[in-house]
Amino acid sequence: ITYLKTTTRYKSYYLYALLDWYSRKVIAWHISEFLSSDEAQTLWDKGILSEGLKTGELPGSLCDRGSQMRSTSTKSFFMTLGVHQYFSRPRTPNDNPQIEALFSTVKNHPEYPGRFSSLTAAEEYFNSFFDWYNNEHYHTGIGMVTPSDRHSGRDAEIFKVRENIKHNT
Repeated sequence: ITYLKTTTRYKSYYLYALLDWYSRKVIAWHISEFLSSDEAQTLWDKGILSEGLKTGELPGSLCDRGSQMRSTSTKSFFMTLGVHQYFSRPRTPNDNPQIEALFSTVKNHPEYPGRFSSLTAAEEYFNSFFDWYNNEHYHTGIGMVTPSDRHSGRDAEIFKVRENIKHNT
């Protein structure tokens, strides 16, 4: 979860993102005016639906220590899904560098507006951004392939083609 500035003083939106650790693909994202357990659970519902997963197929989750992730309702939600929560250490953001790198990419992207005038404006921006991030952005942490290539397994063929090019030149 990261804060998004708005054009209204003392008001923020919250960007919730669910990142696949292996592929770095943003599985689901959600923007809200609220920082709450319900919003975190909505994010997971979106991710489970987008990936077509069933209970029992779900991996563990590395979570920050925010109250919305440690709440009784979120713990119960994850237990129902069969997902084990792993928590980062207190005041240690580098326990989950992948999500920190994502949020850095989000906020340092050249087209990032800095402030959003409405939830609709933020959702429009992030629809475009996450499409670019997942399908066009070559990620250094996964061998300069896109997160979608890695997530779908196409990266193996890309690496094979690259290796052939190296040997044939």
